[in-house]
Amino acid sequence: MPRGPWETRPVRSHRPHCPGPALNVAHLARLLVACPSIATVTLTFPLSSGLLPARCGENTEELSGHLIRPFIASLAALRALLLSWGKAQRRRVMAVISDMFTGWTQPLAAELGVPHVTFSPSGALYLAVSSSLWRNMPKRRCLDDADEVVSFLDVPGSPSLPWRHLSWLFRQYVAGDEVSETIRQIFLWNLESSCFVINSCTPIEAAYVERPLPDLMAKQVLTVGPLSDAVGSRTDRGGKPAVALASVAAWLDAFGDGSVLYISFGTQLALSPVHAARLADALVLI
Repeated sequence: MPRGPWETRPVRSHRPHCPGPALNVAHLARLLVACPSIATVTLTFPLSSGLLPARCGENTEELSGHLIRPFIASLAALRALLLSWGKAQRRRVMAVISDMFTGWTQPLAAELGVPHVTFSPSGALYLAVSSSLWRNMPKRRCLDDADEVVSFLDVPGSPSLPWRHLSWLFRQYVAGDEVSETIRQIFLWNLESSCFVINSCTPIEAAYVERPLPDLMAKQVLTVGPLSDAVGSRTDRGGKPAVALASVAAWLDAFGDGSVLYISFGTQLALSPVHAARLADALVLI
């Protein structure tokens, strides 16, 4: 669930709930202290699909890279458990807000008769490009050309990207493969959401925020990113910084405009010392 104003208080006496496997509850500890109105729902991790090896972990940060795709597909097995939980509640579930990688919650919300909202940890452009890939399924003309260009005419600005820059989830798609088809359906379900909430801000992606666009099925896009007005203060977001903000700003200001390359990783990815050293060496060469 994204951090946002809905987490600060119950709405009409309804409490937000964060469902997930037991081992993930620890990741919510700081959030639960800051927002006691939120409750957790502990579910049994789904291993019955047979897509993952036993005791492989219940979070992406615990998995090897080749297990990420089957992990995403396996989570869809939580749908029946969540549906049973939702129907058993004394107070009616009001809405389902899910990460873009759990689009299987859209038909779950439909069965409960409530709106579904998709949260994208990336910005609207990535969401639109990714959705376009799964809708249109562009084919490669030359399998040996990693620089083959794919154009997105239905996305603002009509961007064109080389094949190697496309979503790795899409690039590993194999028609008829259970994991591949499940992941594609997850992204198609996202497009049936009532609206999208993105980790971005209006000045950066105004084209999506100011009016609904066809590439996201004309659905409204709301921003709730680090620069969003919905955030009360800097302390509301993220963990303790490793370097003082003033030091980072001073370092950036020492360089000319357009000369600094920004590299970002997901919050559940930590580089090993060897990988960090190789990345540093590569940046020196740029």
